[in-house]
Amino acid sequence: MAGPGKFGGFDPPDEAIPTPTPGVVDLAHGNLREFPAFTKALRTALELDLEGNPELVSIPAGALSRLTSLETLRLTGCALTHLPEDMNRCESIARLFAGANDITDAHPAFELPCAVHVGLAHNRIAALPPPEVTARAEALMSLDLTHNDLCDAADAFASLRAMPSLRALSLAGNPMAMGTGFAARVANELPELLMLDGARLEHAARGPIPSTDDEDATPTTTLTVKFKVTDASCQPDPPPPTDPNDDDDAKKTADDEDVKAEGDAEGGEGEGEGEGDVPAEGEGGAEGEGDGEAAEGDAEGDAEEAAPTDDAEFFVRFSLAACGGDGDADALAEPFAIPRRPRTVPEPEVAAEGEGEGEGGGDGGDAPEEAAAAEGEGEGEGEEAAAPTPPVEEPDDPDTTFYADLPLTLATRDLLHRGVRFEMCKVETVPKPPAETSKETNGDAADGADKPEGEPEAEPAEGSEAQSELVERITVVGVATVRLGSLLSGGVKEWRGEVDFFREAPMYRKTAVGEVLVALGGDGSGAGESAGRATVTCVMHATRPAVEGGGAEEEGEEAAAEE
Repeated sequence: MAGPGKFGGFDPPDEAIPTPTPGVVDLAHGNLREFPAFTKALRTALELDLEGNPELVSIPAGALSRLTSLETLRLTGCALTHLPEDMNRCESIARLFAGANDITDAHPAFELPCAVHVGLAHNRIAALPPPEVTARAEALMSLDLTHNDLCDAADAFASLRAMPSLRALSLAGNPMAMGTGFAARVANELPELLMLDGARLEHAARGPIPSTDDEDATPTTTLTVKFKVTDASCQPDPPPPTDPNDDDDAKKTADDEDVKAEGDAEGGEGEGEGEGDVPAEGEGGAEGEGDGEAAEGDAEGDAEEAAPTDDAEFFVRFSLAACGGDGDADALAEPFAIPRRPRTVPEPEVAAEGEGEGEGGGDGGDAPEEAAAAEGEGEGEGEEAAAPTPPVEEPDDPDTTFYADLPLTLATRDLLHRGVRFEMCKVETVPKPPAETSKETNGDAADGADKPEGEPEAEPAEGSEAQSELVERITVVGVATVRLGSLLSGGVKEWRGEVDFFREAPMYRKTAVGEVLVALGGDGSGAGESAGRATVTCVMHATRPAVEGGGAEEEGEEAAAEE
């Protein structure tokens, strides 16, 4: 508040205080736990805003019917599990916004006698009321059911057809809306509808209404999605974590070696002075330089020999097992994976220096003449520029392209919305763990317990297969989550992008004390660093490529099975 003015009063505030809109009771984000008390302002309110009260679980019966002037009711973002049963007595409510709740039964919302718009998006509605209930919503023109749990399209369309005034409908994000040709089916089932998911429903999308008596006119129950993984690359392993105790021991050992070397040098000098054998300057210098060069050459050779080689391979895999129902569990149980490839790309061979110069020199001499000839031919033919060729789309590689038939269920919708987990795996060859080798040895000993006494036991030969047996070890070095929620809106059918794989930190690590819990990323394992990259493409409603000769092969397999 401003200070006192020169006439003893107070100056007006710098900014005008916003005045409440007449007829609007705003209690949004007020941490309400129960419906507000009945007051004079609430009795004459035209709009009641209760949005953003996550502790408001229910509305008592009779509370809304007393608000005879209420036209707009906002309940978005609360924790309502159901609507009051006396909604049929609320004759003045024209707009109801009750999205982002936990409502499972939409029955009371369709009994509002004068409702023009009802918003029930982001709830848990699995089925609409029967047609005899939805027919009571004679004035309802707009209905928002985005991101609910509607799966049965036949029952849903039967309830929607009973609403005579419905002109705008939103069904994106429901499992029933993910099927192929859903817009055309909506246009056929609801001929009076004008808007679908915020876009105008074109009459051109309308087609022949499938007959219910036709056996071939079965509704779509699966969704074909194409996944494509290209341009995959894997980073080398991070350096192993160092123990500070090991550094102290190594430093102490190095200091001891330096002290010992200094002592040996001083002793050698004393012996040399006592004997009086002093080498000549030329001989000593030459020998010193020669020994130094030889030592440097040996060090370089040892370094080249000791350079580690990366023989590990890697591949990318992902799983859709979470979408598998009872009949699709076997088809989606196995993960999809691209073929293995070396982690280190081999360098291209470089030609010898002499050959490159000779070839380059010969070609260089002819190059100007060829360029001049080409220039002359171009001038003679004409100055017209060649038309740019359109880009040709490369065919899909069957090794990196996968097709999956996903059921139209809640599990499929939730998996695409939350994201598909991609894993980058490293394959390396390591010696067989000693625990397994000891088990096999104990098993052989148990088998040989029945041998007669006095028979000598066969000793394993040196370098046998048991000692040098190698096994493959597969390790997940990086993970990435590809969220495909944009494909559920109905407008976008393809997603493509470069995906970075990041390392995960182990929950436990070994220390001198034992297994202790450490914070993620604090154990030196490189958690959070990039482990690789790949380009991922996902296409909804994809068409499987036709396989040539597929029918003949199936017939041959069937005939062989019958025989």
